[in-house]
Amino acid sequence: MNKKQNLLLATELKPKINAVIPQSAGLRLRILVDEVRPLQLVGTVNAYCALLAERVGFQAIYLSGAGVANACFGLPDLGMTTLNDVVEEVRRITEASTLPLLVDADTGWGNPFNIARAVKQLTKAGAAGMHLEDQIQAKRCGHQANKVLVSTTTMVERIQSAVTAKTDSHFVIMARTDAASELGLNAAIDRANSYIEVGADMIFVESLTTLTDYQHFVKAVHVPVLANITEFGKTPLFSANQLHDIGIRIVLYPLSAFRAMNYAAMAVYQSIREHGSQQAMLEHMQTREQLYDILDYHSYELQLDDWIVKDKSILTSNPKKGGLRGETVGQTALSSVGNDASLFYCGYDIVELAELATYEEVAYLLTHGELPNARQLQDFTSKLKSLRRLPKRLKQVLEKMPASTAPMDVLRTGCSMLGTLEPEQSFSDQFVITQRLLALLPVMMCYWYRYSHDGVCIETETDDPSVAGHILHCLHDRPADSLAQRAMDVSLILYAEHEFNASTFAARVCASTLSDYYSAVCAAIGSLSGPLHGGANEAAMELISRYQTPEQAVVGVKDMLRHQEKVMGFGHAIYKDSDPRHAVIKQWSRKLSERANDEHIFAISVAIEKLMWEEKKICANLDFFSASTFHFLGIPRCLFTPIFVCSRMAGWAGHIFEQRKTNSLIRPSADYIGSAPRHYKVVEQRH
Repeated sequence: MNKKQNLLLATELKPKINAVIPQSAGLRLRILVDEVRPLQLVGTVNAYCALLAERVGFQAIYLSGAGVANACFGLPDLGMTTLNDVVEEVRRITEASTLPLLVDADTGWGNPFNIARAVKQLTKAGAAGMHLEDQIQAKRCGHQANKVLVSTTTMVERIQSAVTAKTDSHFVIMARTDAASELGLNAAIDRANSYIEVGADMIFVESLTTLTDYQHFVKAVHVPVLANITEFGKTPLFSANQLHDIGIRIVLYPLSAFRAMNYAAMAVYQSIREHGSQQAMLEHMQTREQLYDILDYHSYELQLDDWIVKDKSILTSNPKKGGLRGETVGQTALSSVGNDASLFYCGYDIVELAELATYEEVAYLLTHGELPNARQLQDFTSKLKSLRRLPKRLKQVLEKMPASTAPMDVLRTGCSMLGTLEPEQSFSDQFVITQRLLALLPVMMCYWYRYSHDGVCIETETDDPSVAGHILHCLHDRPADSLAQRAMDVSLILYAEHEFNASTFAARVCASTLSDYYSAVCAAIGSLSGPLHGGANEAAMELISRYQTPEQAVVGVKDMLRHQEKVMGFGHAIYKDSDPRHAVIKQWSRKLSERANDEHIFAISVAIEKLMWEEKKICANLDFFSASTFHFLGIPRCLFTPIFVCSRMAGWAGHIFEQRKTNSLIRPSADYIGSAPRHYKVVEQRH
């Protein structure tokens, strides 16, 4: 297959491969091996080389153990580098490039436990697969003499350990055999088939010297075979077309670019040393613009310029405010919050979404970046409905928590418990876990509340298709009418996402450490349980419930203002004039009030809102009229903030996905304001 045919096939495959991006790098590699024949793998010793390979048009890349040892540590390829050394390079490469990466795992860095750990660590770092070889641990390059092989039994144990440890079923386990040069072709074939029997997905046969040998080998095994076409080794430099004709499925060029880079570097160093200038070598160098083009440098620079224009304080030495308020600490495509009373989810106005969309559509939008079509929405809604069954052991934990337990503690504990029952094996699980939590957090909340307060074990799998209807059904033992369901649906939409608020930022900080998904969600729940973030709607309802008439409310709140007490549900860290969500939820509170023939709750709320604007020019936020809305829906006051959790789960999920996709550890610095340097004194000398 020529280069033009390969590029055409790559174009045809792109939609299929993109459709599985971010789920499994291993699946992307398997698709390519199946469809592109032969698949050419080029070695990339670092992230920038991966970008170069991607720019040229290669569809998959390779990280050589020799490349890591030589390029990163200046060591020979004699098994001297560690798993951690390789994982770090894998993580850098997979963060920079979307191409599936096959990794040289040498002999697995030790015993079967080490091999299992390697599989898990490489999967988590984003690798598509790895190959293990059948040399002893003190291994040599496959094209050197005096290699020592382990027994077939030992290598079979290595493969079995790797296969058993897989957390992503698509992760590729490739077995490399060096037996041909030491024991002969037939021995290599026998070994390869033994490795295949215990689960090896593909075979890397090293150091064959003729096309005839390759052809015999390919016919004797029945999985994809890789040919290593490395320079200055035992194998002639057969072309991709020659190898295609005899059935080779993967052609590897492990260190071609690395060798060329080294040769070019030596030439430049020698020229500078001899001539005192690099002038003679300029024509052999990549230009600055070519470098910037590969790195997309100018896009970053434009963003930097935009940040500087938006925040002049970057250029001053003024001390920063506490709490990071007003500081830009990252980027997101999920929501845009403006001082001009605007809020957009992925480009959609919150007012329009609240009017026309369902919560399921919004949850899909925040986790996929686009609104679903009819089929996608049906599948997504059905999937959430199918995931409402509580695991037995989680149900037992919920039943042990008394009614006096803070409901936010119930959700945090329930989430953590679910993480032990259904752990995240790799980042490819994050979409499944998101759907599980979207379905199950409301169930945890309702089941615990009804059991602890009413002594009832509710049926958690109702026929209600929507999350909103399901919550109300579980709380009230009956399906909710359409008005109540829609009011609940709108509330969930309004609470679903709000940029880098405290709980979302906590989730991203946790995710930035490459912690598991459940830990990030627990961090968010814990942050939302604090009264400066969550709980305002509960406090607002407590305030409203103190009064019997609007007149009493005006007198009481004025007294609070005189005593400089905080009135919950008013003001916002971002919105100065008004919260765009406020008008929406206020209208739903009004509708529910009218249906309930309410004579004072809504009127009292309006009176307090009017007073706060007249006295303080402070607008109500989403929480204030959410309080009366939830009240009219019959939701217990202690569950107001947990419902916030059930809604915001969609936004948290989107942010965890974003953080993981372009991750850097979030680790800010602090200005030290403590004592000057001083010397230690023994306790007897201290006063």
